[in-house]
Amino acid sequence: YEFYLRGLEYLRRLGYLAENYRSAQRMLEQAVELDPSFALAHAWLSMIHSWIYWGRYDFTDARLRRARAAVDRALELDPDLPEGHLALADYYYYGFRAYDQALEEMAVAEQGLPGDAGLIQTRGYIYRRQGRWEEAIANLKRAATLAPRWPELILALGETHSFLRRYGEAERYYEQALAIEPEYETAAYRRAEIRLLRDGDLEPFRAYTSAYPDAHLRRRWLEFLSRDYPAALAALSQVEDEIIEDANLAFIHVAYDPKSLYAGLIHLAAGHLNAPMMSGDISHSALLTRGSE
Repeated sequence: YEFYLRGLEYLRRLGYLAENYRSAQRMLEQAVELDPSFALAHAWLSMIHSWIYWGRYDFTDARLRRARAAVDRALELDPDLPEGHLALADYYYYGFRAYDQALEEMAVAEQGLPGDAGLIQTRGYIYRRQGRWEEAIANLKRAATLAPRWPELILALGETHSFLRRYGEAERYYEQALAIEPEYETAAYRRAEIRLLRDGDLEPFRAYTSAYPDAHLRRRWLEFLSRDYPAALAALSQVEDEIIEDANLAFIHVAYDPKSLYAGLIHLAAGHLNAPMMSGDISHSALLTRGSE
């Protein structure tokens, strides 16, 4: 039970960081090793595997199989376990974007977890992906009422309003998230982004990159939009990963693209049509191999 509680503590840490998920996974694995009949720990372990897959930290079929095995074990031990059905909902949603199946499992889980903010939040995300915007907002607001000090939930409300170009409301939610957690870097970025999207004002974005000098990928956007293409390339060169997870402006999607693509776009904007690849970029053959895994 102590390992189980440690695992949940890692999941409560701010930011969807791979190290937090992996630490939580280790804690839950030790919990079920010590007590193989611990159904609740199996359920949470399944959810962690689904989240690791969704975040592309391990985007493999093997990771999905681990998620399914853990939830099957949880429901074998306790077929009525609400968290087991919630874990199965996450498996369908994060593993396959099978929204209707996920919502069905959530309805079962909610019978035993009435008022669970995390469940209601995830349902809001599913509605958002289905284009059911007002239902998404209603669920996210209800979740925020149940967990008013959860900054990532407040951020989600801001992003949802930004999708709909309701920039004033989005900005208020970002301010609220920062009031709860002043060091919340993503909320600071989104707040600066709102001024750019609504007003075309780069100065808040510039202030953000000054406050977070290690945000090289964000600074690449700033310099690109400022048409300072050498500075954009310099910022991009500081990004270590060759496959980049990038939440682009307006958070329309999260892309997983090669660094060379971004370098090519910067060179294209600058009119350098025959620019060589950046040093350190992976080869085309390696990209094809990576994409097939």
